[in-house]
Amino acid sequence: MDYVILIEPNEPVASAWSRDAQGQWSEQRIHGLDAKIDMPGLGIALTMAAIYESVEFPAGPRLVGGEAGEGRR
Repeated sequence: MDYVILIEPNEPVASAWSRDAQGQWSEQRIHGLDAKIDMPGLGIALTMAAIYESVEFPAGPRLVGGEAGEGRR
């Protein structure tokens, strides 16, 4: 099997593509630090916690100026 893994740098999310023996690709979205990426063709599983070890995620977007809608004209 072949694998392509794309890791999101700003949150614990990954896209994992795998290609089977017939050449067909399938995609799996992995969310959260408790999840893992299984790669049976390699005999391993990567944990999201290990991938993101020591990563500090940026704060999410926040409203500027107080309440929602404030400052809009």
